[in-house]
Amino acid sequence: MISNSIPGSVGWVVKTNDGSIVLMDEFIEVLARASMGRLDFDNLTSEELVEILVENKVLKNGEISINDLDNKVTNYDVAIILAKVDMKIRNHEQVISNIRYTDLKNIDEVGQALISHSVGRGFFKQSTTKIFNPDKTLTRAELSEIMYLFVNK
Repeated sequence: MISNSIPGSVGWVVKTNDGSIVLMDEFIEVLARASMGRLDFDNLTSEELVEILVENKVLKNGEISINDLDNKVTNYDVAIILAKVDMKIRNHEQVISNIRYTDLKNIDEVGQALISHSVGRGFFKQSTTKIFNPDKTLTRAELSEIMYLFVNK
């Protein structure tokens, strides 16, 4: 069961990591609260939220495992999952931004298109350096800003 939530428009989970780095289970709960507010979060585990995202065809079965829930969240994770939620749950058409990041060469075309969608929709601020930094671990402050932009689009 998900616990220690602080009330708010999106909700935030307090975990016992270093206090500033976001874990995947925290991100999944915040995302679910932002995009599927009708759920009873007091009675759902992180694993059940992932199952709901699979049922809604946002994630593929096994895309996020139970072991992944304790991983730190990266720019790549957030951009990919937000784009999928935006298109699958919110039914928004895919957006391709015209920014070409130079550090996405090791990411397949589908991943690049999903990152482009998240940037094009304004969930991530566009960088003039043409660096997306997909492996960057997100802090709570950074994810809060991204989720604010996501919720208000």
